[in-house]
Amino acid sequence: MGLDSRLAKVGFLALAAKWYWETEMSDSKFTTDAQSLVRCIESTLAASGELVSAGLVTTEESASSAARRFRDANVDAVVACCLMWSEDQPLLLALEALKGTPLLLWSWTPGRQLPERLTALDLIRWSGPVAAQQISGALRRLGRDFTLVIGSHSERETLEEIGDFVAAAVTSRGLRHSRVGLIPHRYLVMTNTWVDEFDLMRRLGIDVVHISVNDLRESSRSVNDAEIRTYLQELEDISVSPEVSSRGLSEAARVSLGLAKTVGKLRLDAVSIGDCDDELHALLRCRPCLYLPSVFERNTVVGMEGDLLGIVAQLVLSRLSGQPTMFTEIFTYDETKNEILVGHAGMHDIRLARNRSAVTITPDYEYPREEAGVWMAFSVRPGPVTLLSIASTTGGIHLVVTKGDALPSEGRLQGYPNALVKLNTPLKSFFKVTTEVGTTQHWALALGDLKNRVSKLASILGLQCTVIDGKQAT
Repeated sequence: MGLDSRLAKVGFLALAAKWYWETEMSDSKFTTDAQSLVRCIESTLAASGELVSAGLVTTEESASSAARRFRDANVDAVVACCLMWSEDQPLLLALEALKGTPLLLWSWTPGRQLPERLTALDLIRWSGPVAAQQISGALRRLGRDFTLVIGSHSERETLEEIGDFVAAAVTSRGLRHSRVGLIPHRYLVMTNTWVDEFDLMRRLGIDVVHISVNDLRESSRSVNDAEIRTYLQELEDISVSPEVSSRGLSEAARVSLGLAKTVGKLRLDAVSIGDCDDELHALLRCRPCLYLPSVFERNTVVGMEGDLLGIVAQLVLSRLSGQPTMFTEIFTYDETKNEILVGHAGMHDIRLARNRSAVTITPDYEYPREEAGVWMAFSVRPGPVTLLSIASTTGGIHLVVTKGDALPSEGRLQGYPNALVKLNTPLKSFFKVTTEVGTTQHWALALGDLKNRVSKLASILGLQCTVIDGKQAT
């Protein structure tokens, strides 16, 4: 399922009606087979995460016991497997005690294809869809959100769907009280990146921490020469442009290491740098742009231009995947090849590059008069990538996500960290959908296909989400 077993904790219960046993319609083999089947499903799910299982639940008493176990274990999500037709009360009772816990309703069947002939007991074994449809209506009427998955535990697609849901549930919890630093404030000329910080706290649980340029300067001043020498020694396998002076590189390292100290001191999960801020350049004489292992390798994400929406998009992709992310904007496009060129100035995670030898330390071409203006140029390595933009619209927070493929592009663009992405949807359709939603120009990029996880996270959080996939936007 692609879960991080250190994080995901899943409550599981398999539902069946006590009526089957009360009417003696079933026999001892039916009971044994049902219990064996539950153990098999449990074993499959437990292979990729910590499973807190209540086993086969047929009564209100066993449902109450399950709810207590899940609550005591503080599970991230509940998977309710409709093993066969079941009565509503047990699940409704359990969920009453688990308000706010993300719910996956699993319409389970033994396989994709029905047998040529079904006995009465066989029909019961294939009756999970009846229970799922029955309880889903009651849940909707009660206003209880849930995600539906259909299929058997032996199907890879089903397990991937469950894995995506659990990753989204873990991320929704992890976002609560995430600390996002903002240095020093939003970029005033980019009004579409402005967002209500209270809305971020209310909707996502994000805590914004404001940091002055002077705070960053004081942290940089606390970096000693020995720390700079050690840091630069760690960069010896990365090529340096002849345009970069040793003095400029040392001063750039001091400022970047000062940012690392700030991140550590304030326990930040993410930081957005207003890197075009006049005060920042006046006091520091450069913007921090060098890769920081102590920051990126602890899964802290870094974005630019004081864009809180952009940094939250990066944080979401990072938490959903455990992968490095990149703050980008769509520079331009090649309509004939259906490709977009994305990237951005500033500080980036060089683990996105093919390898360290593909990274070059170059001048900051946007601020050529700053000797300490230095950044690390590279192209994202080839493979599937996800692009996520978060917009603050009149209807609330809106996620827009799509997938593409990063293509080999080393040397294509001078200086800027970048990725050449072939979209999975026609380029004109992509721009039409995004402008209709009202996205910003900024997109978070991460490796892999995370569309389903983003969509499920939006559902759990009660946010609008547009998935741009192929020719369709949903």
